[in-house]
Amino acid sequence: MNARQSKSCSSRPALYLSPHIFTCMVGGSLVFLDVKKDRYFGLNTEASRRVRALLATEAPDTADDAAPEAEHRKALIEDPEIAGLIEEKILTANASVGKPFQPIDGPPDLREAPGLLPDERPKLKAAHVAAFLGAYASANIRLRLFGLEHSVNYLKRCKQRLANTPTGNGGLTRLKELIEMFRLLKPLAARGTDACLINSLALATFLAAHGFKTEFCIGVRLDEFGAHAWLQHEDLVLDDFVYAVAPHTRILTV
Repeated sequence: MNARQSKSCSSRPALYLSPHIFTCMVGGSLVFLDVKKDRYFGLNTEASRRVRALLATEAPDTADDAAPEAEHRKALIEDPEIAGLIEEKILTANASVGKPFQPIDGPPDLREAPGLLPDERPKLKAAHVAAFLGAYASANIRLRLFGLEHSVNYLKRCKQRLANTPTGNGGLTRLKELIEMFRLLKPLAARGTDACLINSLALATFLAAHGFKTEFCIGVRLDEFGAHAWLQHEDLVLDDFVYAVAPHTRILTV
């Protein structure tokens, strides 16, 4: 194969992530989130280096290079750690099933959504309470009964539905009012150990019902392992403080 043919050949990674797997690099370690099983796990630095290289490895597509590619894939499968990740359906060599590893690039500078002055705060009505309880209950049911994967897929469908529609009426002012309503009504909802997760899912549902497209985010940190969920609109953190979000590397964004 000459140089011109080589340049014209398409390239692809040797391995892909399974559809229900999300990952990010934190320091030198790969961290995985399995939304089907709602669990996190990580690899040590050396294993992360090997797997990260394979997720980015360019494999030849031509008949001339078929034998080297076959040997390459055989070596991957024989690696016990990588074979285990494939067997557990974390990674796959099947491009038609898997998805490429794509690090999440967030806004460089996040800021908190501006609040309202006391005289600007909305007056709560029965319809607002009903909308909040409906959003919270539906988000809670999806998460508790059907799991994180179902919740993530629901938010994807919401964003697809809103993709070709204008942002909710009233712009940023209306967005602030809705966030304030949600904040005032949160004490009506039960709180648990994963309050940030259910609150962010419920707020995303609440805002989507009013025509606002948001980004649901989950981030991880490794100094003392922890996962955190929050909601963004462009560079605005809607339901949290920047100082609480900043230490986390985003592993999932919807």
